[in-house]
Amino acid sequence: MYDLKQTAINVMLGIHLGDALGVPFEMMTRQEILNATGGEGVTRPRFDFDPAARKIPDARGLAAGATSDDTQLAEATAEGFIMSRRYVHELHVLLHLEALWRDAAGWGGTTKRSLYELDKWYRERRRGFGIHPPPSFRTEKDEKLWAAVEPRHPAHPARPRAQARGNGVAMKIAPFGIRAGVLGGGDFESGEALEEIMAFARMTHADPVCGIAAYAVAGIISDSIADDPDVAAERVMGRVKAAEAIHVLAHRGTDRFSDALGRALALASAPEALWDFGAAGRADALTTVALAIAIWSRHLADAGPQPAVLEAINAGGDTDTVASMVGAMMGASSESKAWWPSDWIASLKDGGIVAVRTGGRLADVCALRRAPEGYDLDTLKRRLGY
Repeated sequence: MYDLKQTAINVMLGIHLGDALGVPFEMMTRQEILNATGGEGVTRPRFDFDPAARKIPDARGLAAGATSDDTQLAEATAEGFIMSRRYVHELHVLLHLEALWRDAAGWGGTTKRSLYELDKWYRERRRGFGIHPPPSFRTEKDEKLWAAVEPRHPAHPARPRAQARGNGVAMKIAPFGIRAGVLGGGDFESGEALEEIMAFARMTHADPVCGIAAYAVAGIISDSIADDPDVAAERVMGRVKAAEAIHVLAHRGTDRFSDALGRALALASAPEALWDFGAAGRADALTTVALAIAIWSRHLADAGPQPAVLEAINAGGDTDTVASMVGAMMGASSESKAWWPSDWIASLKDGGIVAVRTGGRLADVCALRRAPEGYDLDTLKRRLGY
């Protein structure tokens, strides 16, 4: 079990590292990254640029080596399994809402809108006249969004919206893959993982493309842990197509993640074309998640995870999210304590402490080495002011 524990730690470190290293370059084009780095691209952790020059306003206040929403939400997802070992939908809803009010930076509009709907539903049910507003908002824009949304019951799926097809589910899905992989991958064989992930996805994203893209990433992590990365590469497309067949009636358009993934994998031997494809959609699940998987597949035989993560950043676009997904998948490839370079880990604001602690606790709980830490939904609600 010790080896599985270290692999889980490597996955969580991959999320933190990809996120932190990608934050300074988020939404920059590949050419802008080359210009900013003297033409060499990102070859190591680089936090020596003026934070005020970052393209994402939320990220300008982040310290060197700090992480953003990718890590924050992956950590919240992991905590749900650490508390319960199984998937408890309302527990994950409340943990996401708790993360929302500690908003680190970079949260997507679809995720925020969906969670504001849930927050409003809980606040609407407090005793007293009218809806009790949250204590504070990060920006005036957030306050206006909260005021505009309609309350939604936590058991109901997110409301469909045009252009709401981001990577907000895939970026936080790795703990599902860790849990299944540590248990031997049986949840993916039985179909239980698919249904849990789709329910989890619909908490914030109605489009099934978002859930199926996340399912692909989680499956790669699970298969890499339970078997090996080559097996994961062989299975991923079949898993995606099977998931699409099961959820075919939920699709509202003709786009399918399997088509996007097939295109990305076909471009894997032409990296610049692949990068153009992946960066074009900014944060769209059809492009960024497919890009992350294609980059991971290109680096299966590498002796270390660094080239894959650096490629994810140098491709441009949603650099922190793509790099965190690539980092998670590459992390699942090894049980070595030395898999991630020590100088990379030291570059994190917390020195990797949170990733190591979360990965270890998650592996221990899922491998039945320790009891779940427990939870009380009413206590969580009170803590949130509900």
